[in-house]
Amino acid sequence: MIKSIAIAFLITLPCLLFAQKDVTTFGVQLKPMIPSKFFNSGVTTETKDYLSVDFTPKVGWNFGMLMRVGFTDMFSLETGINLVRRNYN
Repeated sequence: MIKSIAIAFLITLPCLLFAQKDVTTFGVQLKPMIPSKFFNSGVTTETKDYLSVDFTPKVGWNFGMLMRVGFTDMFSLETGINLVRRNYN
C-alpha cells in the first residue's frame, strides 16, 4: 500500500513543479564542513601490515558558484563548480 502511494506521488510530482521560464540566476555559496561523530566523520584508523595511521578530521570549507537557467515552465538546468577543502591531522 505504501509503495503504491509513493509511486503515485512520484508520478504526479512533475505536474506540480514549475521551473522559471527565461530566468537565469547566479549564486555563490560558502559552507563550513564541521566534523561530527553524529555523521560518522570522527577519527578513522587504517592498519596495513606493520603500519597504523589515524586520520583526525578538522574544520574544512566548501566554496563555489551555481548557475540556473530556465528553459520552459517545466524544465530548468542548474550547474556549478565547487572547491572542497578538507583538513586532517
